[in-house]
Amino acid sequence: MKVLGIDLETRNKEDIKKVGGYRYAENCEILLFAYAYDEDPVQVIDMASGEEIPRFVISDVLDNPDVLKVAYNAQFERTVLSNYFRSKGMLTGWLDAHQWLCTMVLGMTLGLPAGLDALGKVLGLSEDKAKMAIGKKLIQKFCKPDRKGNFVLPSEAPEDWKTFIEYNRRDVETERTLRKMMWKYVPSPTERKLWALDQRINDRGVHIDQKLAKNAIAIDTECRDEVMEEARELTGLQNPSSNAQLKVWLQEQEGWDEPPASLTKTTIPELIEKCKNEDCKRALELKLKLGKTSTKKYQTMLDTVCKDGNVHGLLQFYGASRTGRWAGRLVQTQNLPRCYLEDLDDARGTVLLGDREIMEFLYENIPDTLSQLIRTAFTASPGCRFIDADFSAIEARVIAWLAKEEWRQEVFRKNGDIYCASASQMFHVPVEKHGINGHLRQKGKIAELALGYNGSIGALKNMGADKMGLSDEELKSIVVKWREASPHIVELWHNMQAAAINAVLQSKHESKGYMYFKGKDTEADTNQNADMLHEEGYMDPDRDTDVDEFISNRSRIKRIEMHGTKTETPKPWKIPNANLSFVVEGNILFMQLPSRRRIAYYQPELEEGEYGLELTYHGVNQTTRQWTKLRTYGGKLTENAVQSIARDCLATAMLRLDEAGYPIVMHIHDEMVADMPEGKGSLDDAVRIMSQPIRWAPGLVLNADGWEDKYFKKE
Repeated sequence: MKVLGIDLETRNKEDIKKVGGYRYAENCEILLFAYAYDEDPVQVIDMASGEEIPRFVISDVLDNPDVLKVAYNAQFERTVLSNYFRSKGMLTGWLDAHQWLCTMVLGMTLGLPAGLDALGKVLGLSEDKAKMAIGKKLIQKFCKPDRKGNFVLPSEAPEDWKTFIEYNRRDVETERTLRKMMWKYVPSPTERKLWALDQRINDRGVHIDQKLAKNAIAIDTECRDEVMEEARELTGLQNPSSNAQLKVWLQEQEGWDEPPASLTKTTIPELIEKCKNEDCKRALELKLKLGKTSTKKYQTMLDTVCKDGNVHGLLQFYGASRTGRWAGRLVQTQNLPRCYLEDLDDARGTVLLGDREIMEFLYENIPDTLSQLIRTAFTASPGCRFIDADFSAIEARVIAWLAKEEWRQEVFRKNGDIYCASASQMFHVPVEKHGINGHLRQKGKIAELALGYNGSIGALKNMGADKMGLSDEELKSIVVKWREASPHIVELWHNMQAAAINAVLQSKHESKGYMYFKGKDTEADTNQNADMLHEEGYMDPDRDTDVDEFISNRSRIKRIEMHGTKTETPKPWKIPNANLSFVVEGNILFMQLPSRRRIAYYQPELEEGEYGLELTYHGVNQTTRQWTKLRTYGGKLTENAVQSIARDCLATAMLRLDEAGYPIVMHIHDEMVADMPEGKGSLDDAVRIMSQPIRWAPGLVLNADGWEDKYFKKE
């Protein structure tokens, strides 16, 4: 297939970071259009100076399935060109995403950073091949307006404009070089099909109730002004929402030896209980109200809504590169406040009236109420309703299936309560919700939420277990009991770590390997396990059976000597009893999933740690957002596998729903939302499709639930 590389330079008075790519594309002007077929020299069309795109290029871009259109962050080029061709009367909808490939997504599937410049640095492009550093300065000059709203024209800075043309040309060359470096890892046809579906979902967008959003902002602003005024009068502080100022004031008023360590939504309720001064308690209550920032999402909706009344581009395909899950963009639908209001219709109606006094009469905490209503600002299109279908306990189901923890799978087959079942398994007594031994269900719940990925006491505390009045000894007991009740999951952690380490060792032609031992560490058990390894082709029969402990604390992972392991073609290290394997290709460690998709760990290395060899790789730190060395272990690898499989389950379900005629407009974690015309489709049908068995996951028990309504909510 012929490949057409494309890169655009555009200008718009609106900031793309604020309004999003789709709204930006509606009103932007194309300045430069750079393109190159295959290995041909890059051509740059200076559209700002009156040059026109060649007709044969237009024809290929509009609809030539024999030409693969490629760009870095292809969604931008595709949406900008869709709007451009629509304005010329050449197109009625969107350019067909099936004919496009995104190099940025290709890099993200390999665990590499987003951003052409960052990707080039990681892959070691030379200066003459990398993205030109002067680009940011030139974009600021030609693509963004000055303070008066005017743009610098090419004729006003001809030398800089020539450099800008070269910058545009270089971007296509850089993208092409990087594409060739990654091409052998191009996503499978299924993933390509899924990316095209993702683009159609973003193209559809989600309708916004703009009146609700505007009224919510107006009511919130009035309330915040009043709360701020009360807080100023109460404390005498110029800015009582400032943590630094309020901490000092609280210390002085309460006579504490030192100011409180933090003022967050978690710590403030604890401080209110601690305070003796009523003014301090009230000041902290006001601080909670002032700290409610989630209502800013209403403004983001208004900033990003397009001419059709919809917000587009809410989802980033493969946004979580370690699992392939989607990431939220703009309004961040993956992180919406939960809703506990029982009278959603009444609450929405009150906000639509725009009457703050009625709001104050009906609801004690207006900012919190407005925050809970954010979901409901997403509404079905006229003549449609939302059909929402959500997988039930998908991660718990996947890990039970993956580890072959039979009692857990039986719970799901019978639609049982996994929290009760877990507590029953841990404490060896029957546990029923609101029934016999019902008090143990909460312990089962926190154990299920915290311990599935090798978590321990710290993980339980992060789930709030210590707030339940449980001591460290009790928490330790919960950890031990949960692991004893789920031995196959514990075994999975160790097998995952051993296989990943073995794959890296093999790639480096090391003479030592690691294996999880089920036996009692006797010489006979050692020989038996070594025989199993030899059958897979990893050991020479003249092995050294001397065994050293690899990881302490009863983990039973042992190190054994291996010989004759050098190989030109690395053999995948399989996880016993699970359809997973690890292999190193080049400088990437791949975990192959049951769906045949692979997740990547770039530049894997092994380092001696506290418990033996530790696996490291390079990736983006989720806190600092910097490219750096990261560490992982068996529990974390298990989490990656489980969440990746859950993602693939959702992907399979969405492809099926799309084929069945359900127009998906967004999805959140393990939940999909379709904007379905009245009289077509049904919740029962959508749930049935979501719950169908998956070919590559035989025996995985899936179940879904959902709702139908005119607006988005959480049930």
